[in-house]
Amino acid sequence: MTEAARYEALEELVVAWYRAGEDALVSGCWRPTAPERRIADDVLKVTLVPAVGEPPYDGEPLWCSLTRVSRWAAVFRLAALAGRWDLPQDAGPPAGYEDMDLEKLVGGLYPFFALIERRSELHSGLWEEKTEDTADARLEQIIPSVRSRLCDAERVHIHFITMMLGNVLKDDVAV
Repeated sequence: MTEAARYEALEELVVAWYRAGEDALVSGCWRPTAPERRIADDVLKVTLVPAVGEPPYDGEPLWCSLTRVSRWAAVFRLAALAGRWDLPQDAGPPAGYEDMDLEKLVGGLYPFFALIERRSELHSGLWEEKTEDTADARLEQIIPSVRSRLCDAERVHIHFITMMLGNVLKDDVAV
């Protein structure tokens, strides 16, 4: 499977996972426990990035977006440590929303952000050898449309994941 195909497959799965999490919360099938709420609260605090506007953040270096988006992988690893959960390398699609909990959700979302984290590490390696602009150009050559995909991840996926995790903190989730 090509890098682009892997990204697209994981992108479809991340959408399925955050929708399944939201559906589970709205339907009442998932009633988050106190530990799940504490972990979700910490995830939201750590990943909150104050910004003047909405993405895309025009004119910023590629490493800024890579850093912001890839930090979710590290935060999910820390959440898994806090919950004493294992993170799968490939969670596959959610089995539905009836059996959802924070462990399954984090495990389902993690592979997408782990892939972006690997791209960030690749970019760092390229930058160590060359200038920042050359590293950006090389990464964009290796992974076409990396900037637009990062923008989509920030503008769409992270936005919806943040909203859904915010609903984990609520006592009553309305449609």
